[in-house]
Amino acid sequence: MYLHCAGLLNKKGKDRYEITLVFGLEALSKFKLIEKVRGDMDKKGVIALLGIIIVIIAGYFIVTYISFVQVQKFGGFPIPKDAEVTKEEENIIVYNWSKASEENGIPKRYQIELEKEGWDIEWREGAATVYKKDGIKVLLICSTNYLSISPTE
Repeated sequence: MYLHCAGLLNKKGKDRYEITLVFGLEALSKFKLIEKVRGDMDKKGVIALLGIIIVIIAGYFIVTYISFVQVQKFGGFPIPKDAEVTKEEENIIVYNWSKASEENGIPKRYQIELEKEGWDIEWREGAATVYKKDGIKVLLICSTNYLSISPTE
């Protein structure tokens, strides 16, 4: 007959721990129980991690693909939903948009949306960029908190 000994570390308070020694067959069963609990925690951790990853990916797609509206007047040119119209005339729409920057241009997610919708850059100079799709050309001017679109030849 073998004598089995298991030590279990239990937290008793802020900085106090207690070691419980278990002898005999009970020690083996406690170790198996501990291994089972660890296995369950590992499975739950993996499932939780996968859930978090799925939520992040879904959030990315929602932010990237649903946060734009198309201006039918200009061939379906996409504009961010959170851009506020400050001036609208026959051949120009001016927006106040906090993410617009003269130094950095439009954000990457807006560039991705334009590419996804089939708008190609025809030329760019300073804050002005001409996008082309299916024979339609749109001039986009991006400055600090300012965005404007207008048709061009």
